[in-house]
Amino acid sequence: QHNSEMMAKLAQLYMYFASINGQQPVGQPSMPTPQSKTPVSQIEHPKPIQKQKRRSRRILNKHLDLQCYHCSVKQTPEWRRGPAGPKTLCNACGLQYAKRVKLAAKR
Repeated sequence: QHNSEMMAKLAQLYMYFASINGQQPVGQPSMPTPQSKTPVSQIEHPKPIQKQKRRSRRILNKHLDLQCYHCSVKQTPEWRRGPAGPKTLCNACGLQYAKRVKLAAKR
């Protein structure tokens, strides 16, 4: 009885995979495929979702007249907090400063 159930399931799987691959299972009559009567040009296709454009940080920081306290650079992807407060160091100097502070805290 157990073998007959397994054989029936295997037969179902065989039929399923044969239909997916476009093959006709052995010993099965061919079935006509349904035809779509609506032309492809008239089918409504979903519109793609448009991503909201993000402003670049350069544009956002352009009105700020900032300068790095350490290296005097005026453009950076991100202004970081330094010993003098927020937005006082450029990205590179801010990362170095944060690393030094972290190492000093461990000692």
